Amino acid sequence: MKFKRIITTCLAITSLIGCSIWAQSAAQDSVLLDMNAAFKKNDAKTIAKLLPKAKGHPLESWAAYWALKVRLNDVTQREVDAFFKRYPDSYAEDRLRADWLLQLGKSHDWIGFAANYPAYRMGDDKDIKCYANRDNAALLEKLWMSQKEIATGCGDMAQSLIAARQMPPIVQWRKTFNAKTKPDTTWDTAQRNWALGFEGRALAQNLDLSALTVFAQVSQPTDLSDDMLAWWARAALRTLDWPLVQRVISSMSAEGQQDPIWSSWLAYAQQSSQKRPPLTAPLAQPAQNPLPTAAKASEQSLAKAKANQGLQRALYAIKIGLRAEGVREWNYETNLVAYGRLGSMDDEERLAAAAIACEAEVWDRCINTSERTKAVVDWSQRFPTPHKDALLAETMRVGMDPAFVYGLIRQESRFVTDARSHVGAAGLMQLMPATARWTANRIGLTNFTGSQIHDITTNLTLGVAYLKYVLEENGGNPAYAAAAYNAGPMRVKAWRKAMAEDPAFKSSDEKLALAIWAENIPFSETRDYVKKVSANTNTYKQILAAPPLQ
Repeated sequence: MKFKRIITTCLAITSLIGCSIWAQSAAQDSVLLDMNAAFKKNDAKTIAKLLPKAKGHPLESWAAYWALKVRLNDVTQREVDAFFKRYPDSYAEDRLRADWLLQLGKSHDWIGFAANYPAYRMGDDKDIKCYANRDNAALLEKLWMSQKEIATGCGDMAQSLIAARQMPPIVQWRKTFNAKTKPDTTWDTAQRNWALGFEGRALAQNLDLSALTVFAQVSQPTDLSDDMLAWWARAALRTLDWPLVQRVISSMSAEGQQDPIWSSWLAYAQQSSQKRPPLTAPLAQPAQNPLPTAAKASEQSLAKAKANQGLQRALYAIKIGLRAEGVREWNYETNLVAYGRLGSMDDEERLAAAAIACEAEVWDRCINTSERTKAVVDWSQRFPTPHKDALLAETMRVGMDPAFVYGLIRQESRFVTDARSHVGAAGLMQLMPATARWTANRIGLTNFTGSQIHDITTNLTLGVAYLKYVLEENGGNPAYAAAAYNAGPMRVKAWRKAMAEDPAFKSSDEKLALAIWAENIPFSETRDYVKKVSANTNTYKQILAAPPLQ
């Protein structure tokens, strides 16, 4: 099996240094995998013992990174500088620099921080931003409030400014406010509004329309967070109160109003309030028909992508089983530091990078990279059709729409056959072990074992069967079925019941009612999932030459 993986990796990855060298390096793959396992256990001793054996491997920078990261508390600036010098312009170099900056910031070593910060390229870590802008009260507040945790680098810097009376205490009060916070007669108007927003959001998330009564007591909507206002808007959508929808969305921050979800609903509300034919509701946006001509990367751009050592390291890491590391390096090269310059790749460079990912059948990087192009689109990259023969055969056998199945898989696993979610869902169609066993029993698949869940044919058989089951349980409605597939049939049944008597559901516009239902799904993951599966399905309808989903 190891020899087969070496050959597969070699064939899938084309590099200027040649396939033979990649194959020679593959003999060291087990060393990298063992080091990664030791890193996850924080086993510095094993990592140090294995490090010399990783010398010369394409992923040597990762091995050296792990060796320093596990003992970062004891590392000196000289050691860090030596690492930077040995692995210049690599993801591992900037990753260690980020870790080092976090260490320096946490210990308030501002001299050391100032010396290292200018070379930091990624720029995407909120705590590092807070350390670098520790005197900027407005930015600290924004960054801290966007973090889930309280005890963060941003929180540390914010509390320092609060202690120095350079930031209002209400910032910390809002950040630490929770359901157990007891009402206080000394609260000012802004605090009372925040408490009402907190209560209203909790009710709206529970699909309780009494949330609108609570929200109505807010004297100044701009005192609320964008997330609170979003749930106020969702509750207002359920009652078709278009003036209220407009007022709430218009109270969001500029950033919140620019969110495509809320800019779309605001435009819809404005049209509806003016008694003019409204725009299409957000969930029901059709795919372009026909799809525009696809763009292709030039030979020059392809050669440039194949010569990019960061992209090659990323593909190699993914192919030998270091997916998390490979994805990080790939994203760094495409989104953060493209060809040595700060910022993301341009459209032509993205198409080329996506092309080599597609060629290597690393479908998630292929899709995610290609869908970030702005002026041009390669539809075969954004919406590939891996395992087409097997999928079409299975969907035809059980009478399912292949576009719907493709649309769901694209969102579930990005066609990564060994994908495993944080909750244990596995394989192409991300089946939970219990769901797989239940479905296997239901369709009479005898002798099924959990190890078969990663087998493509078995995963498709069980996944398509389960999707057909939840589709039939929900009256053939793809949006309800997608939600049930993601969050579970019982939850969807409860959500449908909770909103069954809403004015939106009693209207004659079924598409609008469905869009509002989807917008009010309590789980953000499922809410986004349903919208994307719907959009994916519409596009796959075009690609598979079928009529658009109605």
